[in-house]
Amino acid sequence: MAVSKADKEQCQAEMARLLERYGTNYDWTELRAKYPSVSKPTFYRWLKKLHDSGVPAQNALRKARKQVRRAEKRAEKRTGSKEPAKEKMARQLHDQLPVAPSVDDLCRVSMPELIGCIKECIDDAQRLKRHAQATDGDKIRNAKLYLNASEQLRKCVETATRLSETMY
Repeated sequence: MAVSKADKEQCQAEMARLLERYGTNYDWTELRAKYPSVSKPTFYRWLKKLHDSGVPAQNALRKARKQVRRAEKRAEKRTGSKEPAKEKMARQLHDQLPVAPSVDDLCRVSMPELIGCIKECIDDAQRLKRHAQATDGDKIRNAKLYLNASEQLRKCVETATRLSETMY
């Protein structure tokens, strides 16, 4: 069933408004129920396209910047200084902007489980490297396997390094 152009534009406008306000942490079933003519794959394809465009986030930041400027002007008129308004606006911005996603939100795995998975990957890559070597240890029995295992080990170590930098 084809979706009318008006329904498409109205649905996408509501998606943009909700993405701007709540980010991706929103229950989209109510909006989907509001537009029964839009199929589920089409709905989520529009949502992904809109989210990937970055427009809702840009609009949220633009509105936040305007609010900061207005608050600074009001505070400057009242006190002659901008400092107290900045602290107040920082709190207000924190409340209005969408929450930054955590590792649990992105990959549905807790941090200890994620570290355990990376450790398993490192162990597997090291086991493959040992398997690719000959029994005497000096010669390589399977060069292609050895190179692939080395590359996977490098990627795992790089991921672990980035994760530890993010955590600390």
